[in-house]
Amino acid sequence: MKVLVLSTCYPRRSQPYNGIFIHRQIRALADLGIECHVLQPVDWSPPSPIHLLDRGWQYSHLERKDMLAEVEGIPVHHPTVYHPRPSRFFPGDYWERVGRSVSRYLERRPGLRSADLLYAHFLCHEGYAGLIAARQLGIPLVAIARGDDVHGWPARWPDRQPKLAAVLREADGLLACSAGLARDALQWATEGLARPFEVVYNGIDTDRFSPSESVEQKQETRRSLGLPAEKRLLLSVATPIIEKGWLDLLDAFARILEKAHEWDLVMAGTARAGDDLDLLAEAQARGLGARVHWLGTISPDKMADLYRAADAFVLASHNEGLSNSMIEAMATGLPIVVTAVGGHSEIVDDGVNGRLVPGRDVDQLAAALGEVLTDHERSARLGQAARQRTVRVGNYRTNAAHLLSYFQELLRDSKRLRSTEDKIGTCAESSAF
Repeated sequence: MKVLVLSTCYPRRSQPYNGIFIHRQIRALADLGIECHVLQPVDWSPPSPIHLLDRGWQYSHLERKDMLAEVEGIPVHHPTVYHPRPSRFFPGDYWERVGRSVSRYLERRPGLRSADLLYAHFLCHEGYAGLIAARQLGIPLVAIARGDDVHGWPARWPDRQPKLAAVLREADGLLACSAGLARDALQWATEGLARPFEVVYNGIDTDRFSPSESVEQKQETRRSLGLPAEKRLLLSVATPIIEKGWLDLLDAFARILEKAHEWDLVMAGTARAGDDLDLLAEAQARGLGARVHWLGTISPDKMADLYRAADAFVLASHNEGLSNSMIEAMATGLPIVVTAVGGHSEIVDDGVNGRLVPGRDVDQLAAALGEVLTDHERSARLGQAARQRTVRVGNYRTNAAHLLSYFQELLRDSKRLRSTEDKIGTCAESSAF
């Protein structure tokens, strides 16, 4: 089987961990014998030094230089998307251009044109571009919901809602990384669903994400990360934006300072341009001072150590598909407090393997944190149960096998449909005589 993977979110030279969860799934598919090719579109720019005449061309030129041709044996292709200039006179639709560019790229390459299906990561907008390309090639399209494509972008940009509705109506296969996210996506299916969603979790490496073997190992890990050795550490990992609930968390932590006097809050996450919060300034405004530590971006190869350095985990997100950081914390055996959004309730049984609180509810967040951070025996039980629960989530290989089975069934259905259509067409031709 040959699978084309359409995703603008994939590792680059300057961002080797961008879209790493997507790459790990594709790498696991390849390990099962599937020939995978990633399509990572990039905007066109003229040769140097002509690109200096336009700011957009300058950005595209740098972006193209940043792209990788291969990531751990997975070939990555870069169809170029042309923008007419000046853009105010040629508005068009960007994602239709992406779809047409991908189509042209594939049609000129027999080795890719013979693919069995196109797999788009994010319903919108890669899913929409994928519809155009898949129909041109005559192959099925499978699109997967990841989170922002359901919870963020459609509401922020209403003009993109029809694109999302088209993907939900026309895609040959629909996936989601949690059942909660699949349910949330239904609000945008204004014209019906092509077929029911199938849930495919990202998976977790429970060998890599495992509890500290000893107190000495935890202390050494803290020293390597520059974290205090004498405090108990509450960890939160998320992009520093309002939607991740950081302000709720800081408010809640400020309320329990005296009760949780032995605890510090450790924050980590990759910043993105535009709407980032200054978390240290926000913490200072709440009187938290030296009780918080901002680590910024932590590379994936050090994330397991970060979890092992912590004593508990919290995530106050307003929405999620299914948080990778939550699953990683649970696999490490940390007691967790998370908001009941997206697919979290599928994994966390409140009071059994973690605490679930409503999103945007600072009172309940503070109360749950107060319980977990002060009752060490209960916290230990929650952490042990959390570790056991993640084993059932599956790893990248088992979930890739689930994905492969889904692809195979989809292709069998597609072949049966084509065979039926051919027979109907033959009968219609015969009856005409």
